[in-house]
Amino acid sequence: MIKRQESTATFRTISGNPSKSPNTVGNNFFKFKTIDLNNERLKDNLSYIEDFQYELAGVDEYHETLINDDESETIPNDLVHGNTSRSASPRFYKKFTSSNFFKKIYIKLKYYTIWKPFLTLLFIGIAVGVIASILQILTEYLNNVKMGYCKSNWLLNKSYCCSKKYSDKNGIPREFLEEQCVIDGHWQDYSNPLIGFATYGVLSILYSTIASLLIFKYAPFASGGGISEIKMSLRGFQYNNEFYSLKTTIIKCIALPLTIASGINVGKEGPSVHYATSVGVLISEFMNKTFSHTTASEIIFEENTDLEEEASIKPVSSVLSRGRPAVTRSSSTINKISRLENSVSQNFFQLSEYMLAGAAGGVALAFAAPIGGVLFIFEELCSNYIKFNITAMWKCYFITMVGITILKIINPFRNGEVVQFEVRYNENWRLTEIPVFIIIGIFGGVYGILMKRMNIFWINFRNRYFSNNLQLEIAILTILTFVLSYFNSFLKLDMTESMKILFHECSSSNNKENSIWDHDLCKVTNDLEQNWWLTLVICASMLYALVTRFVLVAISYGCKLPCGIFIPSMSIGALFGRLLSIIIVKIFVISPGTIIEGSYAVLGAAAALTGMTHLTISCVIIIFELTGAFNQIVPTMVTIGITRIIIDKFDNGKGIAEDMCLFNKFPYLEDEPPIRLSKDIRGEKIIANDIMTVDIVYLKESITVNELKVILQNNKFAGFPIVNKNKNVVCYVYRQLLEHIVLNSLSDTVVDLKKLRHLDYVIKSVMFINKSDNILMIHDIFNNLSPKLVFVQDNFKLVGLITKKDLIKFEHDQFVQLNGEIANQFKFNESLIESIHGYLYKIGRICGFL
Repeated sequence: MIKRQESTATFRTISGNPSKSPNTVGNNFFKFKTIDLNNERLKDNLSYIEDFQYELAGVDEYHETLINDDESETIPNDLVHGNTSRSASPRFYKKFTSSNFFKKIYIKLKYYTIWKPFLTLLFIGIAVGVIASILQILTEYLNNVKMGYCKSNWLLNKSYCCSKKYSDKNGIPREFLEEQCVIDGHWQDYSNPLIGFATYGVLSILYSTIASLLIFKYAPFASGGGISEIKMSLRGFQYNNEFYSLKTTIIKCIALPLTIASGINVGKEGPSVHYATSVGVLISEFMNKTFSHTTASEIIFEENTDLEEEASIKPVSSVLSRGRPAVTRSSSTINKISRLENSVSQNFFQLSEYMLAGAAGGVALAFAAPIGGVLFIFEELCSNYIKFNITAMWKCYFITMVGITILKIINPFRNGEVVQFEVRYNENWRLTEIPVFIIIGIFGGVYGILMKRMNIFWINFRNRYFSNNLQLEIAILTILTFVLSYFNSFLKLDMTESMKILFHECSSSNNKENSIWDHDLCKVTNDLEQNWWLTLVICASMLYALVTRFVLVAISYGCKLPCGIFIPSMSIGALFGRLLSIIIVKIFVISPGTIIEGSYAVLGAAAALTGMTHLTISCVIIIFELTGAFNQIVPTMVTIGITRIIIDKFDNGKGIAEDMCLFNKFPYLEDEPPIRLSKDIRGEKIIANDIMTVDIVYLKESITVNELKVILQNNKFAGFPIVNKNKNVVCYVYRQLLEHIVLNSLSDTVVDLKKLRHLDYVIKSVMFINKSDNILMIHDIFNNLSPKLVFVQDNFKLVGLITKKDLIKFEHDQFVQLNGEIANQFKFNESLIESIHGYLYKIGRICGFL
């Protein structure tokens, strides 16, 4: 039976626990503040005309400024500051009054808006490129120092230490010259096994401890990956201002290399997207404030406004700022305005393009894959609200181009290339290998399903048993990872270094010039004498690494450290692919050089990445740019296609980012209309009358300040509809504006609220539906137009309203009601925990531990 919504349309933002990260607590539904994207679209469309009009006015001001440059110095200061056109300029404008040259440059940058996005993108690309390069060098150094040191300079990591002694004039890949560097003694590994073991363990614990202390004490929002929160921001929900703050960005950049170097099985790709998006937000905000048409003091209203004469609010001057009256902000404003709703900030759709571009730069530099980064953004982050468009695409392209150029200049990999895992596959694939591609694709689908379910189960377990001891969990996780990984060559190395070994091809001949890589993997596949003991040892080592890394990734992803899951998944897939190649070579007695064993590792990495993210095209391009293996594109497409078929058939069709949104109970609105909810259990249509909130607090067009104060005190809503005498909605006013009126007016003053329609803190584009409209239509309205709320009317009379959160909550409750508790796939299975605990207890008793 349908349950009517009873006054659930509260717009207040409940702040999260500052001691925990955003994904610690399961229910974050009311922690997101809704943004009216439909109203933002209208502002975005008008901004082009307003910018053009302001530029025309700027040309006149430019010529007038040059003519009267000398005369302005003789004008008294009080008259100069009283000039309204000058007061609309940024503060550092007066620094250039002594030079016509600088003034020309400044005014051109200010009034010709084509330069502002170009400079903003350039600065974002440079910043992201420099940060990514520094983090790569620092991460490699922290990893290398756990196993050895450079004799010539202990401050250098392994690649920098060896690059000073060797060159790749013969075209030999850099990683193999590093092996010779160790043999020659330029890089010294710890010779004493006990010292090496202790150093590795102590430094791992130290790294994770420092990272956790920084996050828990200074920036709790720096933990996790951040992709889920970014998706919600781009869908019109703002979580918390601290998520994109400078402090959070700095702490995340410091904690990320420490976390990777600690050995915990997490990646840097998700955190890279977060800090790169934050850089995009911060730089675009700075540029917008620096070259904006208004200053921060011209936002809300003048503090001492005479409300007795006009019963309304006067602007400071008649000069329009971007088509709106310039007003000053009172110091007594109560609520801090959200970054994405601040009038002095750029429009949401302009800001969202810089967010997308920054995120593209983060992915591109994390994988060293510029085109793959752009495609990843449009396949993963773009939604119905932020649609694919040429403007956003070229901004993403420009930032990835600048970022990769910076990466090439700094050269953090010390190989002179931006290809992270360069391979040289000379042989092409054969049609007889297609069954192997299918097997690898099936593995990718099964891996994605099992990994997501196991990880969500462990997050449930963590929230129940470790919620008050999250730092203790990090310490235990670090020690467990160190103990299980130290004595295995595939687990001891960093995951990127391990994948370099797994991806590499073996020499197919005894030619010494081609035999540049001497590893046990090649000894197994190139051994014609069938050394089964060596094969068994290598296969057992890889199988142990595969299972151990799978378990460690499942319990590590989601811990309160910066963590991603892309590279860990690729590492697991690479292990499976290389193990499969050895088994095929030995079972079918294939001669060396017939197949490329390293290509199976590449295909396994691609399949595992698709299994976790549910991405297709971007994964193909990322794998190609990572390895440079152009002749493996078709096998990669076949493998990823099989993986996608498996996950679409047996999974919920969502990647790990969408699953985290649903698990954390973010206000996530599905892209597709809920066809199964078009009718309820009784077969009757679900209409707006079943969803809407009927108890509405509205304001009349004319109201006294005293009455307005009482309404604000008794209701904590973030906004109120303004209704005329015929009970028709005129507009929707935010609470900040009404509070300012109350705080700066006399109690008996009558305020005419309909005169506020031209201000920023008013939604002019209110939307109406009839109470008999179907839920599918309502879903399409919120999904495609994304208003903050819609008003329900009956015979042109206001009878209720529906917010975006109301619709999401109603759809979820109805889905559970129609499908039972089994529909909640993220429900914690406490009986399973009890069974596991019982088995572990029995094993402990048998082994004598208990």
